[in-house]
Amino acid sequence: MKHRELNFLFSGVLFILVGLALPGCAYPEEGIIKGNITFKGSPVTNGDVCLQNVSKGIGLMIPITLEGKFQSITAVPIGEYEISVTPAMGPPPDINGKAKAPMQKSFLPEKYKSFSTSGLSITVAKGLNEVSLKLE
Repeated sequence: MKHRELNFLFSGVLFILVGLALPGCAYPEEGIIKGNITFKGSPVTNGDVCLQNVSKGIGLMIPITLEGKFQSITAVPIGEYEISVTPAMGPPPDINGKAKAPMQKSFLPEKYKSFSTSGLSITVAKGLNEVSLKLE
């Protein structure tokens, strides 16, 4: 083989080996979070379920559907997560920066908006993690 062909072959093999090794560098154990959220028995129909794992430096927001359901769209590293619930901030402004509709006040108690006061948490395990958040 010529020198140029050997370099190309070596580069290809190195690329494949690095590609195979990189997935192991991330989080080897991950899960998916799927659930529903209610307040006093009625579905919460907007906002985000927020999770944080301070020790791993991980935080994510999962949108709540109109049916009061939520699901992570990417795998989440296993571990303990604190949960807070962030209400929707209202409709986006129009092109002139004016609100399309008046801002509605959140009906959720303030305590659920903070990780430190919500009292909500989840242990994410490998695979599917189903959770029901019942706020009172």
